[in-house]
Amino acid sequence: MAYVDVNQIATVTKEEAVDYAAQCQGRDQGTIDRFEFRRVSVPDGQGERILFLDISSSRWSILTVLAISAGMGLLCWLGTLLLVVLLSHRAIAPLARSMENSASLSPMPAMKLKPPWPLSKPTRMRWSFIRGRPSGAKISGYKRFA
Repeated sequence: MAYVDVNQIATVTKEEAVDYAAQCQGRDQGTIDRFEFRRVSVPDGQGERILFLDISSSRWSILTVLAISAGMGLLCWLGTLLLVVLLSHRAIAPLARSMENSASLSPMPAMKLKPPWPLSKPTRMRWSFIRGRPSGAKISGYKRFA
């Protein structure tokens, strides 16, 4: 015979408490639905008790904090993106003007390309094509163009 005390809780009926106690037979602790339970022995030798703790509000709190944190992170990321977009025009405009001016000074901007290392013959042929030489032009040994 089990004694069921549901005087301190309004959300669980006596029948539900008996059903929860039956579900946790053979286990000392765990969770059932929205309750965490633990089996404890009574010190005066009257058997044991199963204590149930409603953890649904704890789960809700964790999910709320997670949602608020994710929302704030997304909001900060979007704010940073907006600042970058708005301020990048001021940073990129001088570089774009400089590139336009340098392109207008040289009729062939590719003539200014210089490889910084010794190149193999097929690579030299590609560089000569980029620099504007005809593809059948004879290529002698590598020399640095100044």
